[in-house]
Order: sequence, then structure tokens, then C-alpha cells
Amino acid sequence: MSQSKKINNKERTPNNPLEGISLLLCSDMLYRDLWDPFLRLFRRFFPEFSGDIYFSCPIPSNSFPGSHLIHGLPDKENSPCFSTRLLSTLKMIKGEYLLLALDDFFLCKDVQTDIIIQALEVMKADKSVGQISLHDSLSHFSISDGSYNDFFVVKKQKSPYKCNTQFALWKKTYLKKCLRKGENPWEFEFIGTYRANRYPEKVLYCKDVYHNAISYPKGGVVKRGIIKQELTDLYKPFGIDLQTLTIHKSSITNKGHHVSASFFAKICRRISYYYSAIYPKLSVKLYFLTKRAKGIPDYVFRENVVENLTILRDWTDY
Repeated sequence: MSQSKKINNKERTPNNPLEGISLLLCSDMLYRDLWDPFLRLFRRFFPEFSGDIYFSCPIPSNSFPGSHLIHGLPDKENSPCFSTRLLSTLKMIKGEYLLLALDDFFLCKDVQTDIIIQALEVMKADKSVGQISLHDSLSHFSISDGSYNDFFVVKKQKSPYKCNTQFALWKKTYLKKCLRKGENPWEFEFIGTYRANRYPEKVLYCKDVYHNAISYPKGGVVKRGIIKQELTDLYKPFGIDLQTLTIHKSSITNKGHHVSASFFAKICRRISYYYSAIYPKLSVKLYFLTKRAKGIPDYVFRENVVENLTILRDWTDY
């Protein structure tokens, strides 16, 4: 399992302006039915892309016949935890620039390649830019700190969802700074944002007219482990039948925690999520309670206790 495979005969051209970008697909074996339709749609709507594709999980050796390199996480590096797998996958990526996405972000329109090229040029020219968001599902959380150029706006230094899993162009070194072992996707977005807001790197997002540089249904095609059947008609013209896809079940989710959680933990998590932008101090305290109420090992905070206590102290004046 999990070693390099080829999936496309298209050779890389030396003058390709997108040369140097990889795709990092956050996934899990439970979601393996999504891999083929994701890649088919990605190739259809983004044919200019010719970079390597990395999965943040092991992949069966016969998954992708063809001739373009695709990489799965080695079995020995596998983990039930989202961020731990992601950090291991980053070690495999040679380049500095990568598109980060979840496996259920099925594209439905042509990618605005010119915006991706502009984003890459900005990152190469400006070492202070760490991430550029390319999808608008979180635009209502974007707090502008002024225009960057004709295409992008700078997010305010202290902004909600500076870290998120929507389609975005990242510098590998910056993504690595924002990640910590033992966190699930929600924790990466929530507590990772508090970390990112203390870093000097700029985060950009597209101006209104370019918000959907990469287009897919809000939240992807999966909600709480269930395929959104209401999107079936959207993808049928592209030869994708959502009704045939299955999310495989397990006692442990791809977030790295047991499915069951106490009612108290769920309430804390929900309140913390909705009020994170308004009452960050309360949200961080509720986040701590959520971790305790789930009854899972809290090694994330044991390993980073000084950092997290500093975050809690510094964000009283958000």
C-alpha cells in the first residue's frame, strides 16, 4: 500500500507557469470512494495542473493506474489523527507551494487559472505571504486590512479562520507552523487560527469578483459523514453519480477521535464554534472543556502548554 503511482500521461512543460505547485489532499481510507471522482473532476476543470498529488493517508497500490506521480502516506506514518497525518505528509513534499483541499471538494466549474498564477507569483515575490484563500465559503469571516493588489486583499492580523481547510494556496513552511500533532480539522481551524494570528505572515483572500477562483458546493459533497444526495443532479452531466459513493464506517473518525462524545462535549463544541469570532476567550475555555469532556488524551496541550496558555492570555483583548 501507499507508494507512488502514476495517473496521467501528460508531461510537465518547462514553461508551465504553475510549475512548482503540488496538491495536498486531506483524506482517510474511510473516504476512498471519493478519490476517483475528485481527481476526475479536478483534471476536468483544472487541466493546466501538472504537479504531484499527495494524499494524507495510505492508498492501495492499485488505486491509480497511469503515468503521473501520485503519493500516499507510508503505512508506518499512518495515524487516526488529521493533523498528525498532515505533518507526516508535508515531509514528503519537496516543493514549497501547495494547494490544500479536502477530498469532498468536488469541482463544478473551470478553475480561474489566471488567479492561481497570480497567487503563485505573489508568494514567490513576497516572502511574508503564507496563505492565499481561493474559495469564498468563509468570505463573511474575512476582515480586510486593505487591498494587496488588483486581485487580493490582506486579512487583518487578528481574524477568524485564518487557518481553514478550504481550497487555498499555502507555503509549506507556513502550514507546518500552524499545525500541531493530535488535532482534528475543526481544532486546526479554531485553535490553529489563534496561533496564526500571532505569526507575522500575511494571509490573503481574493477580491469579490474572484472569490470563486476554485468552485465547489459550500462545505463539499459530504456533511457529517453522509453524501449530500441533493447535489446528485449537479454532477451527473460530468459522469459522477453521487448515489453510488459510500462513506465507510469505523468506530474512529478521520478526525482521530471516537465517534461518541458526551452531550456536554457537543454543547461546548457548538457554542465555541459559533462564538469564536465574538468571544474568543470564552471559546478557548469551552474548547478546553470540550477536550476534557470527550475523555481523550490531552497530549496536544501537554506538549504545547506554554503556547496555549499564552494564546488564552493574549486573546482577552481581541
